[in-house]
Amino acid sequence: MNVSDADVFWIETGSMQGEDRYILEIAEHLADFFEEKSGKETTIAIRHQGAVWDSRDFKHHSSDHYTPQWRIFFPTAFSAFSQTYYPNKIARFEKDTADNTWYSGRCYNLDIRNPSHSDVDNWRTHAESNGVLGSTGQGAQGREYGYY
Repeated sequence: MNVSDADVFWIETGSMQGEDRYILEIAEHLADFFEEKSGKETTIAIRHQGAVWDSRDFKHHSSDHYTPQWRIFFPTAFSAFSQTYYPNKIARFEKDTADNTWYSGRCYNLDIRNPSHSDVDNWRTHAESNGVLGSTGQGAQGREYGYY
């Protein structure tokens, strides 16, 4: 299965990027999950905490220090947000099939869970049996991901 064919993609967030720790970096091949990936910079719509943010940045990022990445700028304008809200959690995106007439492109439902949450075990099992379960790197530096 290719990540572009999946309806669900989840990944360990790690320490996140940005001063407020709301920028997720994902490997180039995993960014194919998002239909909007083209060129170097675009936006995606994210539904989280009962609201839709219709233009969150989705940008290509390269450096001499690591392989090319894509950056997803998570929503921050809600009461539960803090610098510890996203880091070291599991971020799960699901392609929204609802009518999206008021914004352009697809919307992605975003769920955030602690790694020990029972939902994460279910996502892992589902990816292992119906999709792909993998890691972004080797050893402690790698972040687990899955899609189905």
